[in-house]
Amino acid sequence: MKKELGYFLIGGKYGGDQNSIPDRMVQFAGCAAITACDSCIWFDLYRGTNLYPFDKNSLSERDYLRYSSKMMRQYFRPGLRGVDTLDMYIRDFKKYEGLRGGNPMLLTPFPGEKTLDEAEKAVRRQIDGGYPIPYLLLRHKAKDLDDFEWHWFLLTGYEQKEDSFQVKAVSFGKWYWMDFEHLWNTGFQEKGGMILFQEKEEAHEGQLKEGNTIAV
Repeated sequence: MKKELGYFLIGGKYGGDQNSIPDRMVQFAGCAAITACDSCIWFDLYRGTNLYPFDKNSLSERDYLRYSSKMMRQYFRPGLRGVDTLDMYIRDFKKYEGLRGGNPMLLTPFPGEKTLDEAEKAVRRQIDGGYPIPYLLLRHKAKDLDDFEWHWFLLTGYEQKEDSFQVKAVSFGKWYWMDFEHLWNTGFQEKGGMILFQEKEEAHEGQLKEGNTIAV
């Protein structure tokens, strides 16, 4: 079984490319901001939200540069270790959402301490539901993942193969297929994790069906 979300191009690249943005601050510590920018564009294109301040139907490198630099400098302000926790990401994303005139998304942290089985189920649930997944990888013992250490990127698809569960990772204006077990089991005690999106109305309807209430 294989499931991939639709995506978009910025200047011929697959989403935003942190390395090609002249803003040195974004190049150095802007990976969280880039995933937030791409998520907002994605939600506008595929969910009908109003999070991207430019024309979603005519995406350009010039607008994306302005957007990512503003997102980085005004909302996603990294500490000494960058945006290195799920809670920091949620705080900054919600701040931006609120200033855009509403908070259409619920963001839930899914910490890296969860089991591989729980994580695989979460990935399937999110992609099947039509949500990209911001993913934080801190340290990893595998050398083939050096470029993704201490880095935020998006998961936008999965494929169940006979011997492995693969995920589609989007970063640096490209996409990569990765073995999820290899990615999730970092070999370090300090973990990253994932951000799980859900539209507020969807979550509210789900709670009502279960006979519960949620705080708004």
